[in-house]
Amino acid sequence: MHTSHLGLSTQMANEQILGPGNLEFFTVLLPGFSEKLSLPHKFIRNINTKKCERAVLRSPLGNLWHVKVQGDSENLYFGEGWQEFARAHQLNVGFFLVFDYEGDMAFNVTVFDLSMCMKEYTPVNNSESNSKNHANDLISANVLKNMLQKSMKRNRRAVIAFENKHKMSEMNSFCASGPHFKATIKPSNLLWKPYLNLPYKFRTSSNISKKDKIILRDPKGQLWPIRIYYSSDNALCRRAQFGAGWEKFCINNNLEEGGTCIFKLVSKSSNDILHVSIFKKKCRKQWEPQARVGYSLPERLYLCIAKNI
Repeated sequence: MHTSHLGLSTQMANEQILGPGNLEFFTVLLPGFSEKLSLPHKFIRNINTKKCERAVLRSPLGNLWHVKVQGDSENLYFGEGWQEFARAHQLNVGFFLVFDYEGDMAFNVTVFDLSMCMKEYTPVNNSESNSKNHANDLISANVLKNMLQKSMKRNRRAVIAFENKHKMSEMNSFCASGPHFKATIKPSNLLWKPYLNLPYKFRTSSNISKKDKIILRDPKGQLWPIRIYYSSDNALCRRAQFGAGWEKFCINNNLEEGGTCIFKLVSKSSNDILHVSIFKKKCRKQWEPQARVGYSLPERLYLCIAKNI
């Protein structure tokens, strides 16, 4: 009588599950692993089990392997196709495998052998297998494309965060003295007749309350003349705003909603100059409508409704 109950030791490597890119788990291969490989219960609870008929494993050999996912909504395991994967990668009891989830049941697989180091593999040429499974390869190409796109997005967010942190460090010392203010870009700063309010504290400390124009210097050193409009003649309670010239500055510097600008007075003369440092928004959700200059009229109407402006 054959009894192959797989005893599998697994644990989620990331305790806070937030979605693809943050989901991963590891497993230590125990006797019986070559027949099937169970998925951790915590991982199963955080995916859509209705779409778990087949998984794609990106192999250390450089190939994509299609594996059938079997079981019920509470107990899933890699079945048909897993045996071939285990055999091709020379897996043994005691090996340590890390599965990095990329979404759509696609995984990056990393293998550690008994030396406790990553197992080295030599990429192989599977031209015969590729010809035999041409239909599956088309699916694999799409899956790989999605995986690469998600990886590029994560890398881009990391680069932007690093650049912003570096710029902010420079600006903290740059703004240590002298009048300056910070503004987070909103739809009203970009849509229709865009404007930007000048804080009262900055106006009084910089002594520009009596000015009707100013010059902005962008990060590239280009100068932009800007008109300043006031809401009333009372110097104590009137509001001041950037008007004519501001929209052109936004377009040429590709300002977007959620970004941050820091304005510092660097020259006091008949034409005061404000140096502008621009910080991009770190990231945003795919469904979130985002304002920027240059929209058509229908697009602007949609954004105004979506943002409840």
